[in-house]
Amino acid sequence: MLSEPLDEIVFAGRGDRLELDQKQIGHGMRLSLIGICFFMAFASVTGGPAVTGLLMALKASSFQYSIISTLLTISAGFQIIASYFMESVNNKKFFIILFGSVQRLAWILIALFPLLFFEQDGRLALWSVVLLMAISTGCGAIYSMAYFSWIGDFIPKSLRGDYYSRRIIYCAIVGVAINIFAGGFLSAVHNFTGFAILFFAFALVGVVESALFSRIPASPSVPVPRSSLMRTVST
Repeated sequence: MLSEPLDEIVFAGRGDRLELDQKQIGHGMRLSLIGICFFMAFASVTGGPAVTGLLMALKASSFQYSIISTLLTISAGFQIIASYFMESVNNKKFFIILFGSVQRLAWILIALFPLLFFEQDGRLALWSVVLLMAISTGCGAIYSMAYFSWIGDFIPKSLRGDYYSRRIIYCAIVGVAINIFAGGFLSAVHNFTGFAILFFAFALVGVVESALFSRIPASPSVPVPRSSLMRTVST
């Protein structure tokens, strides 16, 4: 798969050259595939039916459900602003690690807040979860944008078909398995302790994923001229 000579990779649209040998590329691709499996496990729990179960347990209102359902749309605005700064800094890996870490921290707090505060003040616990989910969604949108752009630059064109097909298969298998596991676990553990264990454990899974991505080799980034924010939005 990696037998063909790869002297250099040219960044699409940038012209920056990433000096990596064949061994580094192969190592980075393996780390990426393992990391995306951890990410899919994290995303399946924090973006799946378990979240609806938590909100039902917290007795969320229709208004609070509507806020959460619009978070993905609102997060597109964060992507526009982040792309403006990422264009000038040209360090996608920094954005991946920073916003990925904040997103995982948000889910650790989401795991703990209902368990610690619902009995004392259910309203506070609920709105804290809604706020933390908003932070998580915004950071996740920026994280995903930076990751897919960065890994698209990293994978050589000749290997992208094989890489992306493997990634799709692995993600599908992990997503199905984790959703079944999460549903079975919450059926067995009905109270907030079950949600706390589940979300805390898979937030740590997300931390492992970020650690794996941080080990993918990369060369120093080359800054590019910053365009105006309005130009970034229009393009």
